[in-house]
Amino acid sequence: MTNDLSFDQRMQRIAGSLVAAGYAVTLVGYEKSWSVPLREESWQQRRLKLWFRKGVLFYLTYNLRLLVHLLTGRYDAIGAVDLDTLPAAWLAARLRGLPLAHDAHEYFTELPELVDRPRKRAVWSWLARRLYPRVRHHSTVSQGIAGALEAETGRRFAVLPNMPVLRSGMQPAEQPVPGHVLYQGTLNAGRGLEAAIRATRLVDATLDIAGEGDRSAELRDLASAEGRPDAVRFLGYLEPDVLRAHTRNAWLGINLLEAKGQSYWFSLSNKFFDYVHAGLPQLAMDFPEYRRYNDQFEVAVLLPEATPEAVAEAIAGLKADPARWQRLRDNCLKARRVWNWQGVEPELWHFWRGVIEP
Repeated sequence: MTNDLSFDQRMQRIAGSLVAAGYAVTLVGYEKSWSVPLREESWQQRRLKLWFRKGVLFYLTYNLRLLVHLLTGRYDAIGAVDLDTLPAAWLAARLRGLPLAHDAHEYFTELPELVDRPRKRAVWSWLARRLYPRVRHHSTVSQGIAGALEAETGRRFAVLPNMPVLRSGMQPAEQPVPGHVLYQGTLNAGRGLEAAIRATRLVDATLDIAGEGDRSAELRDLASAEGRPDAVRFLGYLEPDVLRAHTRNAWLGINLLEAKGQSYWFSLSNKFFDYVHAGLPQLAMDFPEYRRYNDQFEVAVLLPEATPEAVAEAIAGLKADPARWQRLRDNCLKARRVWNWQGVEPELWHFWRGVIEP
């Protein structure tokens, strides 16, 4: 994968579940400039060292290093996370005669980072057309992405939602400060962070942002120029245990996206369920997957668009209606007993038995 091994909770859950099922697992990522030391886990971990950190040279060198690793490592099967690791994984699996699985965390060719860049998108779309039909085993995180990719590739995609492990001792703060808002996740384009920052000028609220990404520097500049003084804090990357503590103590979670590309339209983000498990009401988008889950348990205020005015109005509305906020929190605590990794894990085991023991 190209995510950092210390912070990708989905891959940590998958690795832990496969170890529990009796498999020996190695997660392979790459060493970033800000990577923290790896913690000891029940699975093996390997970071590849690269000279290039972004752009074409990054993807080329990463896949070359990954190919060498996969050709020389003692593996019985390979799992590729997203399209950007699939070239090396597919070639190594083909050369060694190993089974290969692909886990689509995103509708990759519909990411906002590619939608406005037709040349780059054309390259990734060509790779997708070449490689997806040649892989037998696929999984993804939502019904919407599965349906879109199945129509595009003719291959079936198993749906393994990115739900957290249900932790019996994880209780929300008894009286969080009204207006204490949290965003957790990558700071990339189309995440509604600009709207959330500007909303702090329109409503009495504070915003904590946990994460980093391509837009980190721009968002810090925007917060200085457009946010209310001292209302926006950037927490940087937080390891999972620390992040969960921040989430439990927040009053409202932010899960905003722009309808820019089908990947976000069909998304079902990690943070949606992370907020639910922390008993944290959230602002989410009125997109198909969030609407479908919110119809089961009302845990979120759904917004038709991510604008500063819409965000500020929703925050002000919840502050003025504590009974509604409490209802959303109570529904989170009910929903987490249904939406959890313990329910996904048997499907994961079934999927990987089909990969390794066809």
